[in-house]
Amino acid sequence: ANGVDLSEYERHLDPIRIRLMEAFPSSHEVLDYELARVLSMLAPYNPKLLDQILTRITEDSDPVTDIHYLIVAARIPSDRSTAQSKKIANALVQVDEKLLRLKLPQDTNWDDRFKELYAQLVKIDADLPRQIVEQPGFGLPGHVLFLSQLPPQFLGTAIQAFDKKIKADPDFLWNSDVVFVFGESKNPAHREMIRSLYEDYALQAAVLAVLAGTPEEQDRDKFIASLESSQIEVLESCVGALEKLAPAAKPEETVRLFAALRRLGSDQREQKLQARIVTLLQKWTGQQLGLATDVNDLEKQRTLKQTWEDWIAKQYPEAYTALLKQSEPETEQFLAQLETVNWDEGNSERGEALFRKRACVQCHGNRSALGPASAGVAKRFSRKDLFTAIVAPNSDVSPRYQTTVVGTVDGKVYTGLVVYRSVDGLTLRNSNNQTTRIEADEINFENKKSTSLMPQGLLKDLSPQDLADLYAYLQGLQ
Repeated sequence: ANGVDLSEYERHLDPIRIRLMEAFPSSHEVLDYELARVLSMLAPYNPKLLDQILTRITEDSDPVTDIHYLIVAARIPSDRSTAQSKKIANALVQVDEKLLRLKLPQDTNWDDRFKELYAQLVKIDADLPRQIVEQPGFGLPGHVLFLSQLPPQFLGTAIQAFDKKIKADPDFLWNSDVVFVFGESKNPAHREMIRSLYEDYALQAAVLAVLAGTPEEQDRDKFIASLESSQIEVLESCVGALEKLAPAAKPEETVRLFAALRRLGSDQREQKLQARIVTLLQKWTGQQLGLATDVNDLEKQRTLKQTWEDWIAKQYPEAYTALLKQSEPETEQFLAQLETVNWDEGNSERGEALFRKRACVQCHGNRSALGPASAGVAKRFSRKDLFTAIVAPNSDVSPRYQTTVVGTVDGKVYTGLVVYRSVDGLTLRNSNNQTTRIEADEINFENKKSTSLMPQGLLKDLSPQDLADLYAYLQGLQ
């Protein structure tokens, strides 16, 4: 509809608009569908036509059809009445409800395209965001995208709507987006709610990011424990929180912080984080071993890490020895554990719950999927190869799923998967499923890493029964 500028033909188009509007609606569903499509191209300013378009959207109408007519509505630039605004708001909210009820899949670009539709509707009707958050059905995870256009004064209303939905549904499907919404709340009860989600692998990175915004001592153990994460976003959150809290009181904390330093590589984002960790180690220990800027030189970086390791090994021998033991390769031990599993005893329902709890569903099986589809995975891989890929995600990463690092001209560094690319720029999605649009003229450098966004440790502490349950679930995915 936006491909050709028809403005110079306005006088010739008016008679066509009139004839088409007279023909709509007809008694033929398919004809109406196509008439509406052509009308959307002509963008007629006609409130009556908008009413007729909106009658096609009902409680029982198909969500795909609803989206078609919502797109048509977005192309009718007439002022909205209160009734029309409420009708559109209700239709937008119901799309997600219908998709969930019908179990219809959405591709990875769903949110981006739906957000474009929503933005166009808001351009015509500035009151639409308020109408949406006041709809009775508002508060599902997929509704977070509607907050992108919401005036700040109505954010409290939106948060309360999510809170109401969560309390009414014990099986509410939390995701990182909802965690970040509650991160905007000043209500202590909501912060406690976020804190309670820490053990959920699917939400842990988002929980840490929110808690790290205004860190408290009671969450110190969470920040220390999560220093072992392989996700750069998690490490940045934890280091940022620890920078604001009191210095370490236990040797184990200093040793874990050093372990994070030792694991980091040489790309620009990791170098910046290494410099912060060195500064923090100096603050905690009172030792001025090298300079934080040494991390920018690979030779000095190796010397710096070795100097810190020698000091820590001597100062905290017990904690350091424990660190070495934890750092031993886990893959062989894990594969040996597979031999003890009774695969015939697996329960697919328990496996599905585990699949969700361990964050698998966040990247394999939803509309923001960052990894390959889980359907048929047990047929594509042998059991051993499948579990090896989970326990050692960086061992053999397909080029399609390798991480991209993008640095901007103003010094910012982003890491994630490229989900969209054009001559004008690219869109990255990180491990929290947050998307960042980077314009072409803002890009300073772009590098690809042979690593995966998939975190390590997803199978940590699982029993043989858990593994059997998980495999039973994966076998059933077609």
